[in-house]
Amino acid sequence: MISYPIAISQQGQYFHAQVPDLPHVEIMGDSIIDTIAKARDAIAEHLQQLINDNQSIPNPHTISTHVANPIYAGCTWAIVRIDAQNFKSETPPISVQIPHTLHQKILQHLGKDKASQIELEQFIIQLILEHITPNP
Repeated sequence: MISYPIAISQQGQYFHAQVPDLPHVEIMGDSIIDTIAKARDAIAEHLQQLINDNQSIPNPHTISTHVANPIYAGCTWAIVRIDAQNFKSETPPISVQIPHTLHQKILQHLGKDKASQIELEQFIIQLILEHITPNP
């Protein structure tokens, strides 16, 4: 797992998040929880794009490294954890179509009305890993 700190500030009725270790990743949300969820997706998409472009994934710094920066004064901090196993360029992408009823069951299991492509892929990968990894 990679843990990226995010700096969240309220701007009017919305919440704005920045990822100091990924300067081009900024997110807006309706609540802190919504913003963190959107940040997770945005970070994952950004990391995948870096891999696709044959660039390295930046190592995250601790929150204490960023707190001293005046840009983040008054921000609320959160940590977004991303599973690094999902970002391996040596594995070919696989496209899978699932029936609508199965998609609905996955969303129900996740407790969501909708999910991003990355959330669905992570869920399916986790199920596969649980199925093929022997139990001790």
